[in-house]
Amino acid sequence: MVKRLNGLTLKMKPAKRRRGKLELLFNMLEAVKDVDAKHGGNGAPKTPVMFTVGTSIAVLQKYFDYAEERGLVKRSGTKYRLTGKGETTLSLFSELARLRVKLAEKKVELAELLGVQLDGMSVDEEGKRLSPPPV
Repeated sequence: MVKRLNGLTLKMKPAKRRRGKLELLFNMLEAVKDVDAKHGGNGAPKTPVMFTVGTSIAVLQKYFDYAEERGLVKRSGTKYRLTGKGETTLSLFSELARLRVKLAEKKVELAELLGVQLDGMSVDEEGKRLSPPPV
């Protein structure tokens, strides 16, 4: 995106979508697992996890503290590893993400089958909007 300000042309990157807390936690757990594997199973240092997740060290530390309090990660010196509970949590997050995608696909299929738009408005054969379907 290009913006003009006081005669200057600025190239702006589009704003990133904000992640929710659970998504950020999922990204952190996933990064700990991946970085740990890359370091030979000796634990994941904070900095590579920070770059993988794409957040600041201050935010990441809050999530490390949260995950450690709940037994999802274990700290050894300056490195982190997933616990069994962390592995299970990561697996459940992954399954939830897959189910969300599948649910979205099924909603599209259902909308096409019933001839309705995704926003709940009915359409006729020519694609013209009709009134919302009765509830």
